[in-house]
Amino acid sequence: MKQYHDKSLLIDFGATHVKWAVYDFSKDKFVQVNKIKCAQKTADEYTDLFKNICNSCKDYKSIFISSQMHGFFVLDENNKPLTDYISWQEHHGEIFEIENFKKITGMEPRPGLPIFNLRYISANNDVEDKIKICSIPDLLSNVDDNSTQKSHISMSAAMGFFDVKNRQLSTNLLNLFDKKISFNDVVDEIVISGYYKNIPIYTGIGDLQCALLGAIENMEDSCVIVNIGTGSQVCVISKSLQPPEKAEYRPFFDNFHLHAITHLPAGRALNSYLQIFDQADIWKEIKRLTFEDIINSTLNIDLAIFASAVNYKSGGAISNIQEGKFSKKNFLASLVNCLAKQYTKYIKDVCECDINYIILSGGFPRNVPIFTKLMKYYTGRPARTLESFVDETLVGLKKIARMYE
Repeated sequence: MKQYHDKSLLIDFGATHVKWAVYDFSKDKFVQVNKIKCAQKTADEYTDLFKNICNSCKDYKSIFISSQMHGFFVLDENNKPLTDYISWQEHHGEIFEIENFKKITGMEPRPGLPIFNLRYISANNDVEDKIKICSIPDLLSNVDDNSTQKSHISMSAAMGFFDVKNRQLSTNLLNLFDKKISFNDVVDEIVISGYYKNIPIYTGIGDLQCALLGAIENMEDSCVIVNIGTGSQVCVISKSLQPPEKAEYRPFFDNFHLHAITHLPAGRALNSYLQIFDQADIWKEIKRLTFEDIINSTLNIDLAIFASAVNYKSGGAISNIQEGKFSKKNFLASLVNCLAKQYTKYIKDVCECDINYIILSGGFPRNVPIFTKLMKYYTGRPARTLESFVDETLVGLKKIARMYE
């Protein structure tokens, strides 16, 4: 039972930023809110940052973590890291055909998933015969060599080895490797996974699930959530384990399930196109774009610039360039317009019934407020963005802390 004087430290290890805050339950407010660019790569860099965050905050009694998914470290049987962090944005080798992969894992086979990256790394590096695969939260829960060896299903299922219907690791998928691969025990609930200076660390959860939990008010509402960050997803929370044909499956909370179209190009693609401009001012110019600037823009910009993106062909492209209209303003407006337009199709693919409204989460709609009006214009549905000065992942972690501590 939570005591109202307690505080929880909440940390999100995202693909672009690491964000943290202390939540004071007695005052119902976030304090000590911080954000830095994610520049960590080695296990030591992640653990040092984690310790620095923990040591810089005060008076908290528990630690809750969310993390980018589909990334991993390889450890030896004594939990010593053998690799740096291998992110979902890295593509090592080619994907290989696995019979019934989506049926087993709920995910489409695509570059960047751990099962495919691990196949290449284990075959092309001096990796031991017995290895352990762990996520960022798994690594941090053992920071004081006191891990309970438990991982939340939202992180474990993202590795590509998990049978989502039977709620266990797939022997068939593990047998594709000539090494003995182990994982932490998988749990559905949020439980203690380790300690730092005797303060409990709870099982880390996927940043997508955490952001969606932070963005919604009621899991039974008839709505679709469009999450737009470094990557992007269109999601529906459902009581059904079986997603629509074109959607993927992700575990969620409290006997609910997530149906999602994932790997939609968003912030990662925008940043690549924007590299030709001065980064100090370009986002200010985007924020100054009007609704009319955007819907009247004329360029067709293919945002699928990375191999794991939906509808990736051979890289991005810009078309419908017309004399006198290839301006910087038209280019920026077209980028935002093409980003918004892509979601209309995917909302239809993920929804099996009518929806009442659209919730926008992630850094982009929060930083570019006109995007909410665009989504309403293109979908014909009411759209809203969470009104909070902190990221949805931290709001989601607050809800988790309130429920499970």
